[in-house]
Parts: sequence; structure tokens; C-alpha cells
Amino acid sequence: MKTILQVLDMTHMADEPTEMMELIDDEIVRCTNAGDLLGAGEWLASKLPYADEDEFEDIFCKMVAMWASPLELKVLPSYAPELALKLDEFVPEELAVSLVASTWRLLHFGHSLQSVATDLTFRLSEPISQIFGVETRRPGDLCKAAAAKLEVVTGELLSAIDAFIGTKCVTAKIASIEVVKKSHQLKRLALAEERPILSEIDVLLGPTFRKFCESCERHETKRIIRRIPDLKEQAQRCISLPGHRSNSTLWNLTVAQIARHVVQLVDEASRKTEAAITPSLKLATNEFKLDLSRLNREITFSCRLVNSGEGHALKVTVEPDLAGLPIELKILEPKAAFDMATESEQILTFAVIFRSHAPLLDIPLEWKCTTLTGRGHVDADSIMIHQQRVQPDWDSLMQDPPYSINPIKNRENLFGRDTVLKKLLLHAYGGTSTFLWGQKRVGKTSVLQVLASELEKKETSACVVLRMGELAALHEGQIAYTIAERLHQKIGKLDINIPTEQEFGAGLSKLIPFFENMVHECPDAKFIVIIDEFDDIDPAFYTGQRGKLFVKALRSLSEIGLTFFFVGSERMGSIYTKHAVDLNKWVDVYLDCIESIEDCKDLVVHPVVGAIEYQPECVDFVVDYCRGNPFYMHLFCSEVFKRSWQDQRTYVSESDLHGVRQSLIRFLGETNFSHFWDDNPIIDEPEKAEKAAENCLVLSCISALGGSFESVDDIYFPRRIILALGFQSGSRAGILAVW
Repeated sequence: MKTILQVLDMTHMADEPTEMMELIDDEIVRCTNAGDLLGAGEWLASKLPYADEDEFEDIFCKMVAMWASPLELKVLPSYAPELALKLDEFVPEELAVSLVASTWRLLHFGHSLQSVATDLTFRLSEPISQIFGVETRRPGDLCKAAAAKLEVVTGELLSAIDAFIGTKCVTAKIASIEVVKKSHQLKRLALAEERPILSEIDVLLGPTFRKFCESCERHETKRIIRRIPDLKEQAQRCISLPGHRSNSTLWNLTVAQIARHVVQLVDEASRKTEAAITPSLKLATNEFKLDLSRLNREITFSCRLVNSGEGHALKVTVEPDLAGLPIELKILEPKAAFDMATESEQILTFAVIFRSHAPLLDIPLEWKCTTLTGRGHVDADSIMIHQQRVQPDWDSLMQDPPYSINPIKNRENLFGRDTVLKKLLLHAYGGTSTFLWGQKRVGKTSVLQVLASELEKKETSACVVLRMGELAALHEGQIAYTIAERLHQKIGKLDINIPTEQEFGAGLSKLIPFFENMVHECPDAKFIVIIDEFDDIDPAFYTGQRGKLFVKALRSLSEIGLTFFFVGSERMGSIYTKHAVDLNKWVDVYLDCIESIEDCKDLVVHPVVGAIEYQPECVDFVVDYCRGNPFYMHLFCSEVFKRSWQDQRTYVSESDLHGVRQSLIRFLGETNFSHFWDDNPIIDEPEKAEKAAENCLVLSCISALGGSFESVDDIYFPRRIILALGFQSGSRAGILAVW
């Protein structure tokens, strides 16, 4: 173990041993006068490398006496016999520990005990054995064994401290626990004046420090900030106000080292949390287009403020610099100062009044807020307002809305479906009956209506579109009669009489000879029947023996020239697979969302081209948010158009879209989304309803998790909550209603 002289790096302060001895003597006197007997003993131990052989006993005896006298120095012997005569002046346990500590110092510098401590060791053998846990043996060996154990335990503590000093905030906890554990082991063997020093380690690395480390591991910024001041104050007080402890080798090698590293860890955490508590406020887009010619009238516009920093922003306000600008600007919503969490957004509504015309306005802004530590923070920003397009003919646009959630009929308004439309036209001209299926609200009805419109342009085509509202209550014979009647009307005057509804009976079979006559009368004509929502028809039509007869009749009709297009949702694939053997010449076509990004962009921009301008990022947002689904893109853009008409604005910014998104989320009904859980390929109705309930439960769990999850296990906890709430409500429907 180092001497206090070495620890304080004072070995270079004297060239000659005599000079060094004088320096040490001065320190011994200073410590003794100050009542610092632990420090006096440490300085005495520093004389061992420089002392002559005949001085060792004097140094040794005085070290033992000083360290065994924690409160008052009652005797200062120069010889072992003198010390032995005064044993009753000391507490045996304190004297035993002092004797072992002094022996360790003496042995450390290669000096033998010889007969110096033999008598003392013999008299103190019992407390030495009890304290240090060594067996009773010859006095000289007993003291050496105890000194060796003291050296080992001290070395383990210093090694633990070295390991602790090499840690960071997130790795310090385990190392600190090891330091505390080793300090407790040494405390049982330490000098009376060293035990309070070791107790300081418990304070420095106690529960507060461990919780600080845990907060660092979990990146809990608020808790880190709350604990930093106390930890730093405590550690700095240890370092800056050591008092007599500065003369202790143990204090300098343990508490001082630990306190300095705690300060470093706290500073490290402060730097990290400084970044973590610092917000960064900026408008998502700072360019807007308004009608700058509308003077002295309040115009409102929305924008999106983004906190991209890692810290929370508290009491956010804005200060625009309007010096020299002919405008008034204020925030309407939110009315008061607001808070923003890290990586969050806030929709703002500004009101602006233009006092004179200007082609462009550049308005400097300052976002002011308070961080979690109470420190003020300012972010510079700006708003640039350009002149928007001239006002279009809003009345004409409202009479013929550019976006519609109803099925499309004209090919020029159908975006992203050219490939599938050409394929279906080829099937129609080639007589290939087709199952067209896909998820609901993906645009199947629009495709079939445009298909019918294109076929009707051909004089040789007779195309009939039948909807489920027309067919749902009919049996097979009535459906056959309806098809015959509608095809007859399409062709016009024919010398063919349509059998009565009663003559068609209850099946499709009577339609076969009738249609053969039509083909004979019109050999060049193309006969096409399109049935929408076919999978909503009575399942008996395509299941069981009745279903087999129905399908065989369809096959016969298609073989003699009647081309069918059955359109429906996800059960269509199962129906086709079930009857694939009989319908081996039929094909199925799956319709999904629009794949082409450019086609999606055209769907957004083209209907209002020349009237309303979209910010380029807005178009990308709509396409991505709706995932290329034409129904939802029309629905979203229809709401954007309504807002533009209400505000008489011809420019759509990114913030406008976020307002529309929030509005749709609040007000759209279940029917716009129910297909996500209701649609499934199961044909059997009870099983289909059960699968729909399972789908709904899973989707509710995913929604409760924020829309994403890492593993299936993540779904189980919200699932249990939803099921419990549902069953408490008294019905299975309550599972969904409560949620």
C-alpha cells in the first residue's frame, strides 16, 4: 500500500533523506496538534522508506498507539515494552487492528518484526484471531497472517474501485455494488478512524446513485435530471471539503477516487440529458400560398409545428418579427401556451390580415419555450407567404365534384387500372368468363362499370350489368329470366319470344336453349353479363347439390357464347377454387390497390388540375397514407376539396392534410373500415362470422399497441383486457363496443 507521501505525490519535494524526514516530522506535528491521529500515523508510516534500522521500533510503536487512539492520545511510546505496559489504556480490539495495520506497513517495506511486536501479538492473539479470522499460531506468524489478509481485502477493494472508475453511466451500477460489497468486507478489519471513511462509500454509491444508474440505463430523462444535483453536490462536497481525511491514504485511494468518478458520471449524464432535454421546434413546411390581394380581411391557415429534438418543450409561444411588414399575424389555435413532447407535432392555426398588397412576404419567427430543467430555449424559423392561383369557378366545381366516393363510370377518370381493364376487355371479346375479386373498397365496381361502358361503345356487344340489390331475393329461374329479358332488350327487335318467368322454373336450364337461339340470330354479337357483389348471393347457389347444378348451367352457357364477369370480395377466390374443375375454362383476376405511384399521383392531382394546386409533399403524403387505395384517396381528397372550397383557397399545404386526417379519423363511420375484419375467404356463414370476430379482436389489439408490434406475444396482454371488458358487458358484441 502506498504511503500518504506517495499518494500526495510529494516524494520529489526533498533531495536528501534528512530533508524528507524533516518535512514528514512537520506534517506529523501538524496532524497531532490538529487531533488527526490517523493522519499522524500515516505520515509516520511515510518515514519507513527513509528511516534507519534503529528507528523502526520507535516509528512502529507510535503508529500503533496513534491508530489505536481514535479520540485522545494517552500514551506515545518509543519502545515495545513501554507500549506493552500501557495495554490497559487501549481497547483490545482497536489495539489489535492497529497492530496488524502497522505490521502490514512494516512488512510492506521489507522490514522484519523480529521481537518488536512478538509480546504484543501474544497478548492480543485472541482479538486478532476473532477479527481477522486467522487461526492461533506463533505470535509472529499470527500477525503476519492477519496483515496478509488485510492486504488482500484492501487490494480487492482497490481493484473494484479501478473497475468502477472505468465505467460509464449505463454500466456503473454493477461495478458500484461490487465496490460497496468490498468496502463492507474491509470495514470489519479497518482502523477505527477509517470506518467512517468507508461509510462514505455507502453514501456516495447508495440507493440514490443506483437509481441514477438505472435511470441512465432506461433513458429516463426526467429522473436523471432530478437526481443529478444531489449526487453532484454530495460528491463535490467530499472532494472539496476533505478535512483531516486528506491525510488518510485510504480516503485518497477510495473515497476521493469514487467521488471524482461520480462527478464525471454526473457530468456525462448532464451532457447527454442536455441534448435529451433540448427541443428543436420548426414548422414542417414554411411556405404557404394565400390570396394576397384580399386586403383588410382575416385569413386563416393551418401549419404543423414539429419538435424534432429529444427534449420536451414546455410553455411554447411564438414571437413574429413584423417590423416593416404590412401584415398582422397571430395564433388562433391553440389559444394559450402549449407543451410539446419529444418527436411530437402540434397543429397551429394562424390568422393573418394583409394591409397592403405584396407579391411575397417573408416573416421571421422565434419559437420560445422552457426545457425540463427550467432553462429557456429559442428556435428561429420563418413563414413565407406567396400569392396563390386566381380563384377558380367554384360553382362549377361544386356542381360536378372532382372527387367522388361513388363508383366511376368514365375511363378518363379511372386511374391506375389500364392494365387490368385491357385484360378484362380481352376476356370479353374472347369469350373468357372471369371472376374479378379483391378486398372491398378497392375499386372493383368502378372497373366493371368502366368495362361495361367500353363494351357498350361496340355495336356488336350486348352487355348487361346486374347488381345484388336486383338479384338478392331471386332464385335461379328468376335470375335466368332477368338475364334473358335484359339481353333481349339490349339486342333490340328479334324474332325470339322470351319464355315467361314461370316457364323458366327454378333453375338456369331454360336459359340455355333460349340463349342458343339468340346466338343463332346474332352470330357476330358478343353477349356479356356482369354480376356485381356475386359472393353476397345466397350461399346455396354455390354450395351443395344445388350449387353443382347452378355451376354446371353456368359452364354450359359460357360454352355456347355467354360470357360472365362475376365481381366480389375475398370469398370469390374460395368459390372459384371450389368449382375449378367445372369452370376449368374460366379465369380469376385479383384486383388490389393501385401499384403505380405515378397513377396514384394522377388520381390526386388530375381532377383539380388548373383549379387547386397541391404542395408536392402533400401528394406523396396522400398516396402513402392511403397505401394506393383508390376509395380512400378519393375520400381523403374529397374532404380536402371541401375545405379548399370553404376557405376559398387554391393551395393545399401539408398542414391542411393533417387537419383533414384528424377530421376523418374522428367522424368516419365503421362501415368505411368494417371490411378489414368482415372480409375473409370462408364460405360457411357461422365459421365466417367467427373468423370476423377473431380478426376484429386482433386488429383491436394492434390498435391498442399503436399500430405496430414486434412479436405475436405483444398482442396477448391487450387481448386479455379487451376480452375481460367484453365479457363484463354481457355479450360477445361488447368485446368490440367497450373497446
